[in-house]
Amino acid sequence: MRKRADTCELRAFDLGHGQLEAVCTHQTYLQELDWTLDQMQDHLDMVAADKEDRAEEIHEANLLRSARRAKSEVRRLCKALGADILLTLTYRQNQQDRELCKKHVKEFARRMRKALGGEFRAIAGFERQKRGAYHVHLATVRLPFWMSRKDGVVVRSYDLIRSIWRSVTKEWGGNIDVQRRKRYAHKSPAAIAAYIAFYITKEFLDGKRWSNRYASYGDVNAPAPLLMGIYPCMYAALLDAFALVLDHQMVKDAFLHRFQDFFFLTAESKNRQR
Repeated sequence: MRKRADTCELRAFDLGHGQLEAVCTHQTYLQELDWTLDQMQDHLDMVAADKEDRAEEIHEANLLRSARRAKSEVRRLCKALGADILLTLTYRQNQQDRELCKKHVKEFARRMRKALGGEFRAIAGFERQKRGAYHVHLATVRLPFWMSRKDGVVVRSYDLIRSIWRSVTKEWGGNIDVQRRKRYAHKSPAAIAAYIAFYITKEFLDGKRWSNRYASYGDVNAPAPLLMGIYPCMYAALLDAFALVLDHQMVKDAFLHRFQDFFFLTAESKNRQR
């Protein structure tokens, strides 16, 4: 049987671009039970019956756990990318096929790489609108104001991006939500990461089982966490978590669970705080 220990561990994610995350959790250990074979079989039978009785409840709980895990992954990918621009790719027509949307975005990313001379990195979150059509929240890094078309004519980058998306979506009539772009054009990676991660839970509850609710394009990887130490209590780990924040950084968020068994901290560069 797995039980919670009194000791806590502190893990930190150095995500670059001044972005830091720290997580404090209680350790767990396995305790051997002195049960007979009959007792073990009775326990397994009760577990199986409980799973059958609460199948829907267990399914929903598993979805929420998966959603939280995906939100964390998306958030860290956006920070590691250093995302500072949010684009929203939409359809004029009522395009309700998630897999087609993913194919469109994959092709869009390929054409963007070509237009930018070989490098385009982005994180995409997929969301279904009330009318049923999908749109895509795309986090990327600052784009040049001017870009060259195939014929060599220099145009505004967002006009070219819009034309590329429309060339991919064709009869579905793609567009870019410029107002959303303006609203988030100067946000920090943490703010953009939070915006995209917000939609992940919704899509997990709405999407097909095992279907990805987000995607990354280009060379984007979040570093593995570093184990900073083992502590006798949560308070000691919490103090060291705050000590990780450097002078040029500012705490963005800090959360201690009401049972004091989990603590989470995020920080970012002061000059990126918005």
